Amino acid sequence: MAQPMRVCDRTAIVNKIRNEWKETSLNRFKHSFEGSNNETYLKDRLKELETIKKEMEELEKDFNSIRESIKSHCKNVNNVLSDGECKDHYEASYGGTSLKFDTPYNYNSDFGYEIRTHMPYKMIGEIENELTLATIGGDFDVKELIKDLTDRFVNQNRT
Repeated sequence: MAQPMRVCDRTAIVNKIRNEWKETSLNRFKHSFEGSNNETYLKDRLKELETIKKEMEELEKDFNSIRESIKSHCKNVNNVLSDGECKDHYEASYGGTSLKFDTPYNYNSDFGYEIRTHMPYKMIGEIENELTLATIGGDFDVKELIKDLTDRFVNQNRT
């Protein structure tokens, strides 16, 4: 009576047949593919891709240079026209009214800038304090109070 085959022996036989099949299949495919029109077509297309990739890298350099130029220009405009940098909220920006330029995350979005306003929280606190002090006694004219605060905080002369 023959003994049953061990699992490790079965695995060895399956692996041997599997390896033979892989090698035979690979050789048949290579024999049909290598040197054929299909291989020539793929090699030509890969060369085209490589050329386009190099062009894209150059365009990316130009893109980044222009983007940085725009950011720098917006910063210069903001340094002259806004109330200075303001870092009292979640993102650094400029106080007052300023330009903001964003590069979209993908190239399918539009590029552009926007004119934004941001009243610094420090100024808001000063207005609240002035309002509190002016209204403590209860004897005030609301219209006059609004005019005075507006003159002080909105219509102030800038140098």
